[in-house]
Amino acid sequence: MVPAGPSRQEIRQARDRLMNLEARADAAREGVQSLRRQQQAQGFDMRGDILATLSRLNNDLRQAHTSLEANDLQSASEYTEHADHETASLEKFLGR
Repeated sequence: MVPAGPSRQEIRQARDRLMNLEARADAAREGVQSLRRQQQAQGFDMRGDILATLSRLNNDLRQAHTSLEANDLQSASEYTEHADHETASLEKFLGR
């Protein structure tokens, strides 16, 4: 017998969690980009660890969406959790 897969409610909850995280991530990305523009205007650039965190965040969110589209809630949850951690790191860096 083939397993039934995730319920509509489970999928909706995963989508809602990911949408809420996307909103936080967008705000954090914009904050980093704004700070980066300011630093570049002064002849500097953003710290490498922050740029790496931003890259990991983008990759994790992309993978979370891909997993969710495939109804793979386990992977979607794992990638969402990773993206949440990266978002929190950027928020902390930005003093939020």
